[in-house]
Amino acid sequence: MLKFGKRVSYRPLIISLLIGLIAGYPTADVLNSGLYGLGVGFVFFCIVFFGYYFLNVPILFVYWDVNSDGIRYYDVDKWNNRLLSMLVPPLSKYTTINKNSIKSITFIGDLDNRFEIPMALPYTAAVGVFTGAISMAHHPDFVRLNLIDGSTVNMSIARDYTYSRNKTIDKLNLLLKVLGQE
Repeated sequence: MLKFGKRVSYRPLIISLLIGLIAGYPTADVLNSGLYGLGVGFVFFCIVFFGYYFLNVPILFVYWDVNSDGIRYYDVDKWNNRLLSMLVPPLSKYTTINKNSIKSITFIGDLDNRFEIPMALPYTAAVGVFTGAISMAHHPDFVRLNLIDGSTVNMSIARDYTYSRNKTIDKLNLLLKVLGQE
């Protein structure tokens, strides 16, 4: 089985809660009011959970796998599926595309060019943590599946390509063999 991307986990929820606690606890301590601390913590939780993760789940957490029968993926483009997958990842359900319903496969993106952050700008290690996400956002490579019913489905390969170009290209060649599209 070929696997692409990264599954949604409890990470968005846990990190949002931690940042909310980190902001809310000192506020409650300084202002001597648990209610203010709870309010500030909730605001920071919402900023991180909804302002960052909810908007970026389709970039950061795109998972799909391929076997001889077809392709399974998490549809995080719909906001209700995205929210469910962020709150309770095990309840997320796969969407399946049967191998026989695929009309054609097209690779979209520039697989020869690699995005790199310009070195003329000084940046800290904290910014370096976001290098992968920035690269995925600037280099949106994907596999477009044209289905027999006329619809198209885009499957991101940006994460795999960002972290391992050669392995991703090998996996894409194997994808064509498994689905019989050579």
